[in-house]
Amino acid sequence: MSQQLTTSRTLEFQDHSHKTNVFGPMIPRNPQFTDHFVDWVDTSKYTLTVGGSSDAIAFSATAGGQCLFTLGQADNDACMLAGKLIWNGSKNCSLNARVTITDVSGVALFVGFSDAETESNLLPMDYKDGTLVTTADDAVGFICDADKGTSSIYLVGTKNTTNATVVDSGVDWGDTETKELAITVDTNGHAYFWIDGVSVGKVTDAVTAATLLCPVVGGAVRAADLGETINLRRLSVWEDET
Repeated sequence: MSQQLTTSRTLEFQDHSHKTNVFGPMIPRNPQFTDHFVDWVDTSKYTLTVGGSSDAIAFSATAGGQCLFTLGQADNDACMLAGKLIWNGSKNCSLNARVTITDVSGVALFVGFSDAETESNLLPMDYKDGTLVTTADDAVGFICDADKGTSSIYLVGTKNTTNATVVDSGVDWGDTETKELAITVDTNGHAYFWIDGVSVGKVTDAVTAATLLCPVVGGAVRAADLGETINLRRLSVWEDET
């Protein structure tokens, strides 16, 4: 078999093109590498809301790098990192985050979009005391909250203060596990979710498509399990060009 594949015009993947179809590194003859690591790990580029006692969000110099959330010393202490209000569903905004939770039974996590860079509750949406609590007017994202009494990851949204139907992704988050979380919001305000590259559900009427949103990652202490950590290893956001 020849070691070279030559095509005169294009190479088209059909049928299973939505699945993995390239194995091994793609190495172009003249590669160009762009390092976006500094952009997302530099917390000075984001709005940080650090409430409670001893909460902290800071760069942590570990292999591969991470933005480390250290949660507080009292139940429900919370902190939140948010980007700028420049994204919306009208432009098919998308978010991809890579997150590690050390102890799932001791934290609440929200990853997604919100209409405010900071919230009085510090999380746009959560399951405090087992009930869905919505602070934002418009928000969409993933929730994993020990107060819900499960390690399941839930898909949530709120459109102009009206909560969408919550979807259970069917995926549980285990201690020390790292998850790849992805969301796309379409021009109708519907949201599509992926975990570790697998589609896990859709939330209809998740947000108001025209409302400007910011990317948000937030964590809170649960069950007085103090000083737990959440590691944000990557955060990428994009949408259609204007």
